[in-house]
Amino acid sequence: MLYQPVNGCRAISVAIEHEHNAETAQNEAWRLSLLNSPLKVLVTYPEYGEGALLLNSYATVLEAVDTFRDFHKFRRQLVVFGFSEYSAKSIEWQYYLYSRAGFTRCEVTA
Repeated sequence: MLYQPVNGCRAISVAIEHEHNAETAQNEAWRLSLLNSPLKVLVTYPEYGEGALLLNSYATVLEAVDTFRDFHKFRRQLVVFGFSEYSAKSIEWQYYLYSRAGFTRCEVTA
């Protein structure tokens, strides 16, 4: 029996989870880790100063579920933090890519 696509989709190239509450986004990181896609993206909005702690908690989840130790190579994990102040009308975006050593900040140039 051949694999039948669901709604015309045979594979997921990029999986994206968007979670407003950065403290509960650890659950979203776990859910994303279950998918077999080349890129998984978690977008969330922590408070200033919380980023390092949250990245460590997300890394702990990924280390626990990375059975074949290939997330850093074949199933990339990207965390996108959006920082803003309530009075500000803009968001500062920061990007972090997972590796065996944890998350590393990525600089984006236009």
